[in-house]
Amino acid sequence: TDRILSSLDFMRVCGMAEDSSVNSAPMFISHEGLQLGYEEALTRAGEGYTGHYNLGAHFLWIGDRTRQLDHAHVEYFRGISNPIGVKVGPKTPPADLVPLIRTLCPDIDTEAQRGK
Repeated sequence: TDRILSSLDFMRVCGMAEDSSVNSAPMFISHEGLQLGYEEALTRAGEGYTGHYNLGAHFLWIGDRTRQLDHAHVEYFRGISNPIGVKVGPKTPPADLVPLIRTLCPDIDTEAQRGK
């Protein structure tokens, strides 16, 4: 702790103690959208933005357990505007990916959907 306190004293002497860029860092949150009740409770449509956003994370992803086309997770992810990801592993059949992507982003050819 002496080294930390010494470093903080040095920052004060140099005038950096009041610089907010030194005292904070951007933080982004991500998680697998596994528990739909939890995800739905954190989803809002609100003022200042269009679409529905999961406010519990910046980036959500669908994993192997939740990426089946006929399951509710895919429907939920299709309806949110957050950036989303799909976990793809060596056991993922390539033939499953195109229908999943087309379901999650039906308007992928439009400028608004690129990057989702």
